[in-house]
Amino acid sequence: MSKQSQLGNNIENGETMIEDFPCTLQVKNAVNGKLYVSNEAIYFHGFYSFDTTINSKDTKIKMFFSDLRAVVKYRHPKIVDPNSLFMKSDIADVEYVFNNFEDGRRDACYDIII
Repeated sequence: MSKQSQLGNNIENGETMIEDFPCTLQVKNAVNGKLYVSNEAIYFHGFYSFDTTINSKDTKIKMFFSDLRAVVKYRHPKIVDPNSLFMKSDIADVEYVFNNFEDGRRDACYDIII
């Protein structure tokens, strides 16, 4: 299945997917999924959580690059894998922390976004 089809109708016309990164979104409880980077936006699509109270398949995030206020390599002291990315959006002043990047690919993800 292609990256485009995995994200369904979230992709805008003319948008090109660059890369995807298996990782975890830190919310109340961790949601495993993939971070997708396109030429215009960052997407997260969750597909699994150890917490049965979270319907992780409904965890979908889209952030346009123009709305990003900050993207920072982050070392979270309370998470087993401290190599995280912190992202802050101008839209509703929302903050996200992504970690557990597969094969240590956090830096590659950061380099594409920045």
